[in-house]
Amino acid sequence: MDRDRIPSQPRLVLLTHVDDRFDTPYARLIGADAAAVLPMLEHRDFTFLVEDPATIWHLWSERIRKLRALSAADSTSRKARH
Repeated sequence: MDRDRIPSQPRLVLLTHVDDRFDTPYARLIGADAAAVLPMLEHRDFTFLVEDPATIWHLWSERIRKLRALSAADSTSRKARH
């Protein structure tokens, strides 16, 4: 195939990462470090998707409550900085 004839298409990148905040022993075992990836978002255009590891699927409702609280705290913190 002649690459010069193919119209340039934007590359869509989706990075899926295992959540390393709720099961830290598991995260250490597999080397998960979501915080290390976050600075890359400033320099690259990609979607960063964090997924629950299977080891915490049974904690669904507890996890959602904690995420809501963290999100609310982060939102309040961002508003205070601006």
